[in-house]
Amino acid sequence: MATPVFPPGITVRGNVKLAFVTTLADPTAPKLTEINAGSSVDISCMLATDGWKPALEQNKGNVPRRVCSKNDREVLGAEKYTFPNLHYSNNPQGEDGSPGVKASETLVPGTTGYVVERLGLDSIEDDFAIDDYVNVWAITLGAQLDDYDLTDEFGEFWITQGVVAAGTGAPLRRVQVVA
Repeated sequence: MATPVFPPGITVRGNVKLAFVTTLADPTAPKLTEINAGSSVDISCMLATDGWKPALEQNKGNVPRRVCSKNDREVLGAEKYTFPNLHYSNNPQGEDGSPGVKASETLVPGTTGYVVERLGLDSIEDDFAIDDYVNVWAITLGAQLDDYDLTDEFGEFWITQGVVAAGTGAPLRRVQVVA
């Protein structure tokens, strides 16, 4: 009998790092210089927790049972990757180029780019590094809307922005950052 493997759990809170990168020469091997480029922005501390949660839907179908078959069979079909709207902090009176408007200035509607997603390492303490494993999502950004709730005593100003998967839609999972 094989010995059971019981790996330790890795907490999610504070251990998701996201960068919006406008250009990757090879998305299967993102360069650290591309992730840290001046045109890229670390959006980890700008997004609300409901502002990044990719989802997968995959069609399933039944195939006709054959005369000799005793069981029905199910097969997998097309995949569809979806995102909720991005929901990120905004300073409506912020100076151009200031931290309060950096996300809205970078995430320009109609832009296609990449979200480089690193999981399992501290999002503030640990910068992206060579050999990090990341997921690369090609996305196209939609319209932006100022978002706020006048009835929320703790409310802040946000932007809600549509986003869709670009290209094939499927992420490049667990690729390594290169020099």
